[in-house]
Amino acid sequence: MIKVNNFQQTRMFDRIEEILHDKNKARLNADWPGIFRNVFLQMMPVDDLGESFSLDFGRPTKEHYSICGLLLLKDYFGWTTKETVDEYIYNLKIHYALMIDSDNIQLSTRTLERYIKIFRQKELAQNLMDKVTGKILTELNISIDKQRLDSSHVFSNMAEWSRSMLLFKITQRFLVQVKRHESKLYYELDEELRALYESQGNWIYKAEPKTRNVRYGKHVCSNKEQMAWDMSRLIERFENHEKLSNMTTFKNLKRVFEEQCEIIDSKVKIRKHPGGKAMLNPSDPDASIDNKGFGYQVQVTQTYNPENPVQIITAALPQTASESDQNAIDPMLKKWKLIMPSRKSCWLMQVTDLMKM
Repeated sequence: MIKVNNFQQTRMFDRIEEILHDKNKARLNADWPGIFRNVFLQMMPVDDLGESFSLDFGRPTKEHYSICGLLLLKDYFGWTTKETVDEYIYNLKIHYALMIDSDNIQLSTRTLERYIKIFRQKELAQNLMDKVTGKILTELNISIDKQRLDSSHVFSNMAEWSRSMLLFKITQRFLVQVKRHESKLYYELDEELRALYESQGNWIYKAEPKTRNVRYGKHVCSNKEQMAWDMSRLIERFENHEKLSNMTTFKNLKRVFEEQCEIIDSKVKIRKHPGGKAMLNPSDPDASIDNKGFGYQVQVTQTYNPENPVQIITAALPQTASESDQNAIDPMLKKWKLIMPSRKSCWLMQVTDLMKM
């Protein structure tokens, strides 16, 4: 059952009025809690959020304006889920900003995570930020005729593997699934191969080849080259197996092999340059690499007209780290049109001039 405040209706009782001294209330109104309460709270996407709940059945939801506002504040202040719950329950500034009573407040991390999931599935956060940005630009009369565009690197929360460890781990994880789901096929594989990938993998860094002495004429392959050879044989062996070939570990095995290795004259070789979009760790398959490190980047535009009372970020575009900054102008133009369609002519001329430089 959906619970939503009606901002057109005056509240008969307001616990904040009873708790706060008039001077303290005036201070809150002059600070961000008052601005958020009186300007931004009514902009929350409660209708879109309400589509995920029943109007008539089930337990009452959290009040949707306040929970949407809480998610916006969570990202603004950089709180963790637990910190957000604590702020919601104990922080009087948050109560005032979200227009909730300070007594009998309850919120679990599980409930909050459910709302976060809905926000992500419906892409509500991006639309909300566009609306808030447009409102700030209008209310403060900020000129957007001059803007700067640059990227900021975002590091991925994953282990940074070497190429050798990547080949080893990808193969090892697939073999674990083969053993678990098709044990008969697993034990039909070469015994030495199984023993090597059941180990911790310390052998992959040793100069002496440890796999089955794969040779191309007089050339004895290095451990890295022999791991690539193992991957090619496993792909060939299981790519027509209906169950195993549809597993994520097999798809990762095939992707990493195609990105890191190549077959030349029936010989499996390691590519010199796999490219910035190559998989670095299956725990974060979309992360890529640039000269700043593993992860992602965010293209950010900010106003810089000296006559503005303040300068604000107008748009942000998340990308993989391997994307070139030179390709960011067109997608950022599209985002600006969504935020301020009525004022596009003033910044379109400025961006056009930048592109000609």
